[in-house]
Amino acid sequence: MKILEIGMGANLGGIETYFHNYYNYISEDFHFDFIDKDGGLFFADEYISNGSTVYHMPDFKAHPLKYYNKIKRIIKNGKYDVVHINMLSAANVLPIIAGYLSKAKVIAHSHNSGVPRGFSRRVLHTINKPLLNLADTRIACSKCAGKWMFGKKDFTVIPNAIDLSVFCLNNNARLEYRDQLKFAKNDLVIGHVGRFAQFYY
Repeated sequence: MKILEIGMGANLGGIETYFHNYYNYISEDFHFDFIDKDGGLFFADEYISNGSTVYHMPDFKAHPLKYYNKIKRIIKNGKYDVVHINMLSAANVLPIIAGYLSKAKVIAHSHNSGVPRGFSRRVLHTINKPLLNLADTRIACSKCAGKWMFGKKDFTVIPNAIDLSVFCLNNNARLEYRDQLKFAKNDLVIGHVGRFAQFYY
């Protein structure tokens, strides 16, 4: 099955991490190609080395018509079975329209529960929400994200799963890093792994 992934960009954020956490566990029966965002795609080298194609797109905000025409051409020429669109809002629904008109199965995937910063994005989100009904399947990372994006329409929750074994305690690494940072063996250390970002909603 050929799947076109849309909504991931050059910076490593939540959507890029979410997809990559699943990527190495997905059956080889599924072939993924990618539409980039913001001029690039994190993990692009790995995906390309595994046989995927990464399509570079015109800037959606500056050239929406060029963006739409190219994405429709990619879907048609690539004969994709599924177009999976990872969304933070409904500001850009052109991939949904292009997939729908190209007869591909369209999956709209909500990864958010509020419109990201920007007046124009808020306006477009409000105007475009009815077009989400063109999607064949609606997915959300949580009930909150699904209700916010899709309203009363049915959706399926797929949690953002992670491989917990990666985060298991490694006592040798613990001692090594404590030594590097000059902490004693029994000193209390409180750390943070993540990204601090302003909340705009």
